[in-house]
Amino acid sequence: WWKTARILALAAIVVFAAAKITAPKRVVFDHTYDLVDPARLLYAERGSAAASGGWAQQTAPAPAAAPQNPVAAREARDEAEAAQRVILSEPFETTRTANLEAVIWAPTDNNWVDVGVSLIAEATGEARSFSLVSDRYHGVDGGESWSEGRESRTVWVSRVPAGKWVARLDPESERGQAPPQFRIRLTSGVPHVSHLIWTLVFLLVPPFLLIFSRLSWEGRRWAESDFNQAGGERSDSDSGSDSDE
Repeated sequence: WWKTARILALAAIVVFAAAKITAPKRVVFDHTYDLVDPARLLYAERGSAAASGGWAQQTAPAPAAAPQNPVAAREARDEAEAAQRVILSEPFETTRTANLEAVIWAPTDNNWVDVGVSLIAEATGEARSFSLVSDRYHGVDGGESWSEGRESRTVWVSRVPAGKWVARLDPESERGQAPPQFRIRLTSGVPHVSHLIWTLVFLLVPPFLLIFSRLSWEGRRWAESDFNQAGGERSDSDSGSDSDE
């Protein structure tokens, strides 16, 4: 069984490598968003009217009556600003049911940006939600340089059906320290290494179970035998019996 498992495992690795190379990977979404209003943490798609300078006119809040409750007014203002940060993309299409590789990149430098992503199917309203984070920090501590985090991160979304989708983006960061831009790229049809790992697990578990079962059987067989494993006759002390004589 071990020989068969090794052959099948090797075959699985070869098939995965071939699939990784030949898979019909297709970039279905690739957009960059620029920070157009640092005070309100507002991003806009690069090349859009908002990113070209029309953001203030498009999103300027309408004058409101003076609030009677300051707490309620502050909460309403925060909700309005949060709603303004949301970005809705133009529809994009996936041509077949497949994994989706979602990648974020941002020039983070001792700061961070967290983009909540919801992929909404136009036909059914189904939503696939996940978060993409770019955060890179570095410095010197006690004469030793250190760094943590990454400018680019990847999230895998399994079995996204074919159809037209809209991306709803909700970027968050720290006021006054937000990165100047971020980029989101979605690629359909990218094999994930988890498939290979699960295949290898399924191939290698049976041999381990077989060995455990055989060792347990051997232990029971020798325990019930009149001879020990060295070939000699089992003594009273081996059998664990006590003699009164």
